[in-house]
Amino acid sequence: PPLHSRPAALACQQALQEARWIADSNREKHVTKFRGQLATRVEELNKQVSDLSAAAQHEMVLSADAPPDRVLTFTSGLRERVAALQSDAAHIQAFQRLFKLPETKFAELGDCAEDVALRHALWATREAWRRDADRWLATPLSPGLAGELEDAVARYNKAVFKMEKGLVPNKVVPELRASVNTWREFVPVVAYLCNADMRERHWAKVNKALGGVLDRGDNLTLQVLMDMQAGLHKDAIGAISTEATQEAALQALLDSVHEKWRYADFTCNAYKDLRDTYVLGGVDEIMALLEDSMVTVGNITASRFVHGIAAEVEKAERSLRLFSDTLDEWLECQRQWLYLETIFAAPDIQRQLPSEAKAFWEVDRQFKAVMRRTRDRPAALPAATQPGLLESFRKANETLEGIQKNLEDYLETKRMGFPRFYFLSNDEL
Repeated sequence: PPLHSRPAALACQQALQEARWIADSNREKHVTKFRGQLATRVEELNKQVSDLSAAAQHEMVLSADAPPDRVLTFTSGLRERVAALQSDAAHIQAFQRLFKLPETKFAELGDCAEDVALRHALWATREAWRRDADRWLATPLSPGLAGELEDAVARYNKAVFKMEKGLVPNKVVPELRASVNTWREFVPVVAYLCNADMRERHWAKVNKALGGVLDRGDNLTLQVLMDMQAGLHKDAIGAISTEATQEAALQALLDSVHEKWRYADFTCNAYKDLRDTYVLGGVDEIMALLEDSMVTVGNITASRFVHGIAAEVEKAERSLRLFSDTLDEWLECQRQWLYLETIFAAPDIQRQLPSEAKAFWEVDRQFKAVMRRTRDRPAALPAATQPGLLESFRKANETLEGIQKNLEDYLETKRMGFPRFYFLSNDEL
């Protein structure tokens, strides 16, 4: 009958109510039946897990003499069975949650899965390690190799440690452990030899430590180092590598000193209105740089790793000391020259002290020549370390000192003739 009629609607409502009563009355019966089915499935799954666990204990899996391909095929099959059981367990747990039943944990399945995974990983790792080790042995020594080896060996070491903890005692894991440990001892040697700071003198020491000669071309593979038992000389090679690194650090310090002096120039100022006549300007920055450089070179010299670059350091130290001595004499010469230049510019003094005037003008000629040369090439360190310059300034200063003494004697004779001159200073007189 049409649903829009009232009697039809009442009939439909009554039918639905009866169906609900029937369903409710059968629900508990169906739940009980399904609970039994789930329990049966859980029991069957646990039995399959027990069978799988027993299969995983096959003696071949932990036998060092077993064929790797055969073992991996076997353990791969075990992993597939574990995956299938885990899928079944997940379905059972989903139904248990749906019907608000206690959820089965399947702890034995978890233990079995972990054991199977470890046994498979043991052989997979063993084969991967064999391939990697063979590849490394054929690889020439190169700068990036040490980092690759360190990361890979650390990863394998972690995997073996996990197997040692998770698997029952066997012969496969100790063999793998021994091989990994050999490389753990060998990797530092590779890192030492890959040190970019190694120079010929360091390689000569390495050859001496190894008792042979390393061909550092493409033929220098890790197999060559293994054959020479380089790992046994790890400490000696490490000390040589450390020496190279420390020497490089000292060399960098020395290079920084050289670099600063590249930009250190003397300032030459024109003197009065005299043509081509110059004097040194302020040297405070030069003196500060000199002091800083002497301290740095002193620290380098004091290092126990300076031996490899000792000749270069000694050369730099000699150069700085020569510069210091020359600059002191230079400034002293300039001071005396400035004092005497005005005096001997007077014709009367030249006539009365002809020999002193002649000596002064000789120093004057040399001083002006040095200053013109310095103005053209103002680089401080080369300018003040020219061969013979220090001796030239020392001789000039001795001459100027003698001139000043003779000048003072001359003034003393004037005071004796005119006592009132005693009230005047040398400069005023």
